[in-house]
Amino acid sequence: MRWLLSILTSLLLLGCTAEQGHVEQELADTEAKLADLPDLKINTLVPTMGYLSTRMETAKAGDQVSIHFHQPKAIDTVVLVPLSILNNQNEYETSGFPVRFKIEAQTADGQTITIADHTESDFPNPGIAPLVF
Repeated sequence: MRWLLSILTSLLLLGCTAEQGHVEQELADTEAKLADLPDLKINTLVPTMGYLSTRMETAKAGDQVSIHFHQPKAIDTVVLVPLSILNNQNEYETSGFPVRFKIEAQTADGQTITIADHTESDFPNPGIAPLVF
């Protein structure tokens, strides 16, 4: 019985060799791409100044930010940057990020497109990372 288990194990390992080589090559390619990316360093002297609205007492109260372009522009990404501050423990945390929000865009012909709608339930605190929509 042991010889059968040994043969089956050998056959399985032989069958994985080509796939393992593919995975190893993919890993090497990914590591090379990662090496080309710039280092992400948080500027410890100046916290990220994201948008901070006035504090609201209820989720239904709201603030609105509108960005108007003089000419129609193609937009494929919206990024929200939380306000990050250095707390008393010398760690970064966010402050004032909305728990409920909606992102809308208006087309050149006046149609409204919803990009993200988080108005029905609380949105989790994103931490210090920008949110990309």
